Amino acid sequence: MTDTHPATDDAAGPVDGGGVSALGDAGLLLAEHAEEFVGRQVTALHERFSVYRPGTRIVPESCLTSSARRNVRRAATTLREGRAPTPDEVDEAWVGRERAEQGMVAGDMMDGYRLAHRVIRDGFIELCRAEGVATPTVLEAACLLWETADAGASQVFHVRRDFELARVRLEQERAAEFLLGLLRGTTDPEHHRELVSAFGLVPEQEYLAVCALPTGGTSAEALRLQILSSSRRHGRPGLAVVDGEEVVGIVPRPPVLEDLPAVVGLGRRAPMAGIAASFQVARRVRRAAGRFGSVGVFTPDDLGLRVAIVEENGLGAMLVERYFGPLRAGGHVGSQLEETVRAYLDHGRNSVRTARVLGVHPNTLRYRLRRFEEVVAADLENPRCLAELWWACEVARLVPDDGDAADGSDRPL
Repeated sequence: MTDTHPATDDAAGPVDGGGVSALGDAGLLLAEHAEEFVGRQVTALHERFSVYRPGTRIVPESCLTSSARRNVRRAATTLREGRAPTPDEVDEAWVGRERAEQGMVAGDMMDGYRLAHRVIRDGFIELCRAEGVATPTVLEAACLLWETADAGASQVFHVRRDFELARVRLEQERAAEFLLGLLRGTTDPEHHRELVSAFGLVPEQEYLAVCALPTGGTSAEALRLQILSSSRRHGRPGLAVVDGEEVVGIVPRPPVLEDLPAVVGLGRRAPMAGIAASFQVARRVRRAAGRFGSVGVFTPDDLGLRVAIVEENGLGAMLVERYFGPLRAGGHVGSQLEETVRAYLDHGRNSVRTARVLGVHPNTLRYRLRRFEEVVAADLENPRCLAELWWACEVARLVPDDGDAADGSDRPL
């Protein structure tokens, strides 16, 4: 890339033999030795930074020389005008962008910029001493050169920062696109092995799909970072993004939430090719845990049939009507019988424990259970009846839906 900012005419006549004693003349003196100072900058940068050395193909020599020449012109103009440039007059943004595009790291770029200006300033002081420039003029000139370098460095820094932020956002978008495609099953990991590795994942490793929903005021981004930081394995993280209200992704091992309130569902461990199926399980687990009012990290084994209870809304409503409909038409007595049979199942059908929890005599408990069987035409010794009744009791525990599809189907990613 060549310098697209043409030089101004900085030609100067010979220095008056009586010595230089004003800033304007100091500027002319610097302009006379411009090429010498260009060479000094280039040499210093070659010696200090490998990225500037010929043959590295990071910063071409023509770009380096062009920038060094601009630095000298700007310094000479500052001295002739007797003031440092205003922010509007500094035009270093293109340098910051160019170096970033060439692949320079931010630290090398800023250090190189400061070194180049220090070479000019120190060399100029030596030149002034040799030419007999008055000390007050030299000090004032040195201060102006400091201010000029600072103004340019500030602009270079901000441009570089904006460039890095833009690059990070682009990488995040690429990661999100890849990950969501993987979870949807529309991205074939075998055809994108370079991306798998680029995002810090191991192609041959199995992962757990994760679907999480923040609760209690937790931000989705805070939850995403906690999931990634706590699920590392051998120093390698997974990959997770915020998708609407959810945090979705893949992790090498179960995350730990610490004190962060959230509902996290995990799928079965699977290779890359099976992540889409694992994610569908994770989302169902997350949704089921949320519907039961639970908070924490859950696997399919933790919830068991409760996942099916949430999914099978129609069946659940039918069973609730079958076993509790007749009771709810019976007022207080019906509510008492419903409470009794729920407690009976919750305590493993142990009459003594159930009676103690309800604060009634065991005979009273037995009477209520018989009355329940009569009202709803049920047999509490029949395994099928017990299974259906347990299902109805679990449905009754569900909290209002969190916004997922009411019919139990999965919403699209």
